[in-house]
Amino acid sequence: MFYFLNQYLFERNSGVEHAEIQRIKLFKLKGQPAQLITRDFDRHLHQTILRFGLTDADLLNQYDFFQEVADFADTRELRIDALPFPASYQVDADANGARVTNGDRLVAQVIYIPGTIGQIDQVQYFDPTGNLVQSDLYDWRGFKTAEQYFGQDGQLITEYFFRLDGTRVIEKNYVKDTQGNPLNTLISLREYHNHNFDFTSEDDFFAFFLDQVNRKNGLHNSFIADRPGMANAPLLAMTSPAKCYVFFPIAHAIDPKKQQTAPLDGFYQEALSPVGLTKLNGLITMTEQQRDDLEQRLNGQERVYAIPGNFIAPEQAKRERVLINTRMYHRLLFVGRIGPEKQLDQLIHAFELVHNGIPDATLEIRGYGDPNTTDQLKQLASGLNLADSVQFMDYEPDLTAVYDNAQVFALTSQVDAEPLAMIEAQIHGLPLVSYNFNYGPQTLIDDGTNGYLVAPGKVFALANRIMELFRDPTKLQNFSTAAYASSQRYSADAVWAKWQQLIDENQ
Repeated sequence: MFYFLNQYLFERNSGVEHAEIQRIKLFKLKGQPAQLITRDFDRHLHQTILRFGLTDADLLNQYDFFQEVADFADTRELRIDALPFPASYQVDADANGARVTNGDRLVAQVIYIPGTIGQIDQVQYFDPTGNLVQSDLYDWRGFKTAEQYFGQDGQLITEYFFRLDGTRVIEKNYVKDTQGNPLNTLISLREYHNHNFDFTSEDDFFAFFLDQVNRKNGLHNSFIADRPGMANAPLLAMTSPAKCYVFFPIAHAIDPKKQQTAPLDGFYQEALSPVGLTKLNGLITMTEQQRDDLEQRLNGQERVYAIPGNFIAPEQAKRERVLINTRMYHRLLFVGRIGPEKQLDQLIHAFELVHNGIPDATLEIRGYGDPNTTDQLKQLASGLNLADSVQFMDYEPDLTAVYDNAQVFALTSQVDAEPLAMIEAQIHGLPLVSYNFNYGPQTLIDDGTNGYLVAPGKVFALANRIMELFRDPTKLQNFSTAAYASSQRYSADAVWAKWQQLIDENQ
């Protein structure tokens, strides 16, 4: 069994989660058992996975495991009439929830799950002076899963997590940190196999959980730490015999241009230490370039596998190619997380030059991220009189129509491990124009055939390459045809062959 380790799965996700989702789908397609493991408590997780085409069988959450609800299938919509309020209480409901009062006193506030009709999300209880003292939390599947208790200052002090029979299985205690925020100081696991266990950190609790999963499934399972900041340390702390791998969704060194010699990113220092390497069966990068840099850096001390983070889904492989002249003319596209490292200000400045030469050109920036960065980018576009030509669009799981409507994909990042959106764009026949950064562009772009590589920071050169394609429909179509052809390296069979090599070498 393969397990892919992460902290969470949200409605909006980064490339780490998207790589895992694609990997789960590929493993299912090829009949290899695998699950995505998440650490954090999330009452809406089983609702969220539906958004990405996953099922409950594809997922294992740490809290679900200990609360014994991982396989809960009797999903129901729990509504306010199921709550045991006395008949004398008044219930005033609206679309978002309900106020429960006893005369003039507010007793409770019922909050509904957003997007549902009256399905209970949580119930907050108040003392006679109006202070919040307790909050009951409900799982989307229709049962009470946890209780929170608050001090007189409104600070969280204790959480209890329950099995379906109402017995407590996990307790978490909190104190105030130096900023006045709740700080978890103790996690207690109660009556697990007739024993009690205490943990002083989430890492220790997660490592214990991974060992339990490994033992439950016969030992020697394969665990891949995908989100380095929270998965690497627990993976290395496992004590049961397992096959352990570290995945690289980011560059491994802090200097984008000196990956062979610059100091390691803090997330990888322990894993790539001499002691850490002895606990691993291998490292997994998404590009051969990063694999080569790691192998040289480690002097061949560890097996490094280069396996792409994306593949062509069967439904996409069956679709007819979209011709350039059927797409929106002069549509430039960026897809990804919006953050400073993407250097989207440079993309907007490049687009200003494109727009000056091709007035009907448009730029779509599709994604989510830091609101301050997004606001700054919108202000920049407005200040350049591009507010009507630069569109900021929200995150969506399925961007098929977005890719098929654009003519060129552009990227100005400083560093990455392999932008999954670039692969998706190429799969949809989009020529790529990108800064030549580590890692990804050199793998995807055959310069002058299916796209263009531009030296980092060369805004004018980037703009000129985009205009060159927009102004030459024949070249643009040829590049698109080449992009479709190049994307075949990401066919399900091609990517699976690389996974099969890892599996065969570690049986």
